[in-house]
Amino acid sequence: MDALEIQEWLKTLTLAPKTHGHIKNLMSLLFDRARLWKLTIDNPMGLVKVKGISKRLKRRGILTVDEYVELISLVEEPYRTMFTLAMATGLRASEILALTWERLNFHNGTMLVSQGAVSGRIGPCKTEDSKDDVPLDPDLAQVLINRRTLCGVSVGLVFPSARTGGCQHAGQIQQNHFRTAGQKIGIE
Repeated sequence: MDALEIQEWLKTLTLAPKTHGHIKNLMSLLFDRARLWKLTIDNPMGLVKVKGISKRLKRRGILTVDEYVELISLVEEPYRTMFTLAMATGLRASEILALTWERLNFHNGTMLVSQGAVSGRIGPCKTEDSKDDVPLDPDLAQVLINRRTLCGVSVGLVFPSARTGGCQHAGQIQQNHFRTAGQKIGIE
C-alpha cells in the first residue's frame, strides 16, 4: 500500500471528515507497529492528507428557553442539575463530571474549574484556558446547595456514579438521558 492508494481509498468512504482522520491515525499506529516488528520499512500515513477534519458537517443547535424548559422537565436528577449547570455556565461535560464539592465556594459565589473527567478518569482540563474560577449565580448556587442537601455529602464528586462512586461517563449520560429527552420533543 502506498500513500496515494490509501488517500484515494479514504475518499471513497462516506463518513465524516473527522472519522476519516480517526481512521488515518489508527492506520498510522498500525504501520508504526508493523515497522517495530520489521514487517514494513516505512509508514506511508505521514503523506496522507485528510481535509476538513475539524469542520462540522452539521451546525450545532441552540436551544430556545422554551426548549430548555421542556427538555429539563423530561430529565431526572442528578442529570437535571448537570444540564442546568452546563447551560448556566458553559462548562464542558468533562468539567462538570470532575467537579468536587471542595471546589465550590458558595460564600464567594465561585467554583474552581481545574480538572476534567474523561472515560471515568480525572485529569487536567481540556485546555489550559479552561482552568479558572467561574462565577456562580446565586440561583444556580441554590440548585447546587439543594443537591448537596439531598446527597448528604459535602466532599468528593458533585455527581458521582451511583454504582461505583467514581466518575460517570459523559457519553452514556448524553445517550441515555439528554438525547432520549431531546428526541421526545423533536430536538436532534
